[in-house]
Amino acid sequence: MTRRLDINDVYTGYKTNVMRPDELIARIHIPLPSPGEIFKLYKVSKRFDLDISSFIAAFYATLREGGVIERIRIAYG
Repeated sequence: MTRRLDINDVYTGYKTNVMRPDELIARIHIPLPSPGEIFKLYKVSKRFDLDISSFIAAFYATLREGGVIERIRIAYG
């Protein structure tokens, strides 16, 4: 049986989720930004030959006319 869940419905807190032991994530859909939306990712790494970051930031913003930010989501890791 397939369940379609939003990421906010799956994770309920730090290292806690609603998935059953016999479930796995088979697909992730990430929509492309629409006109008037901006999605940016930044990664800082001390070693360029390894895929280990010391800092990461993600920004997803909705803009209104004139380039004013109407809504923004920010994540750091």
